[in-house]
Amino acid sequence: MNQFETKMDYLGYDKKVGKINVRKGYEPLIRLLGQLNSNQVMALAPVSLEEAKKEAVAFYSKYFSVHDIKKVLMEDLRGIQKKVQLGDITGIEAYKQYFQLLKEVSPFDLPVKLVEGHSMIGEIKKALMIIPKEFIPENTGVMIPFVNIELGKELDELSSSTYVHEIAHTQQESHPGYAKSYLNKEVISIFLEKLSALEKDPTGKLLLMSERKRFLYLANVISTLYLNGTKYHLSEEETIEYIMYIHSTLIAEKLFDLYLKERKPKRKDAFIYDIQDIFDGKQTVEDMLDKRYVKFSQGMDLNLIKRHM
Repeated sequence: MNQFETKMDYLGYDKKVGKINVRKGYEPLIRLLGQLNSNQVMALAPVSLEEAKKEAVAFYSKYFSVHDIKKVLMEDLRGIQKKVQLGDITGIEAYKQYFQLLKEVSPFDLPVKLVEGHSMIGEIKKALMIIPKEFIPENTGVMIPFVNIELGKELDELSSSTYVHEIAHTQQESHPGYAKSYLNKEVISIFLEKLSALEKDPTGKLLLMSERKRFLYLANVISTLYLNGTKYHLSEEETIEYIMYIHSTLIAEKLFDLYLKERKPKRKDAFIYDIQDIFDGKQTVEDMLDKRYVKFSQGMDLNLIKRHM
């Protein structure tokens, strides 16, 4: 296994990641997305970080039971790595110290760092140390520690939805194997980002702004991949990240469209129950998609995209 495959295997994903060829069959989608421009994204009311977090906490309290996660400080992890490099401790001793560093906290207690960018910029930062399985305690399994959450500093009404998105990553990724395919990494987070925007503004205007921002970025990602090898020269890992974003975005769009169309409350609730099961490590993202016969090709439906633009 190469380094990337080792990482995928450790995190519980299939080692091999499927490919998408944006030069075949993507031209109609590219033309459709090309109709969007940043002028169609209206300015939203500013909010404080405290307000954004409070709204996200209320959203999760209403729909889900959120479990604690493992947290670690990067400086502590670097300290262990430095000791190994200097020969002060062995690899086995480093693993033992690593496990001692992990603290159990609420995901809402992770520090939030504001970075350059708009309100839908977000990332969950992890501190991954790949440990040989023979040194992992049997009663814990692989543990994924988190460091902080990054949010775009241009905070507005969509910032709470971005925070919801990142919290969803903590709930899923703390259970390695929550998705078989790495290409489904963002599906649930994007789905909940949309649901929280609709929850906050039932008129759908806030949801529309979030979808337009996503589609603008999707157009940029597809364009970059289309020009890869000519204008751009992406590494294999960068290419996979872009492919994952395309796949997850289109699958999440189809899944959310099904949710919106569902008229029976019990069936609508089933979406939430399935996501809770994913958070609890009881089923995979693919299990949820298979129940609803969601396929990637459905996400490529131009009429579906038009309804959400």
